[in-house]
Amino acid sequence: MYALKESLRSAALTTIALSSLITATACGSCGPAPVPPGGPVVTDATVRSCDILLQVDGDEVPAVEFADGVRGQSIPQAPRLAISFAARADASLQGGIPFTFRFKGAAGALTLVSEQCFDSAGVAVAGTPVELQ
Repeated sequence: MYALKESLRSAALTTIALSSLITATACGSCGPAPVPPGGPVVTDATVRSCDILLQVDGDEVPAVEFADGVRGQSIPQAPRLAISFAARADASLQGGIPFTFRFKGAAGALTLVSEQCFDSAGVAVAGTPVELQ
């Protein structure tokens, strides 16, 4: 339980750091191509929490709805969206969709700019354990 609390604390601190990244200049021609909006998928069984930063291609930054077993927070600041989420219990998030996007109007494409995920001990998980569908 202590490890999960530390992981959540780490995720919250990273959210603060991500909020400062949101105002960074967008790179319109670099990085991966935008994808249609969908939910993210966690691909690593050790992941318990993540901080991600998305680029939104469109006029609207979507609302975020978290799954029942997940708690989180989103910070919208067009054209970026920072999201921190964590499992409510010490359980893997692999294969599940921790949150979904809700647009009021036409959905814009989303690009994953950065991600940092953590295991149950609060240790950073290497690689890219989150993918957008």
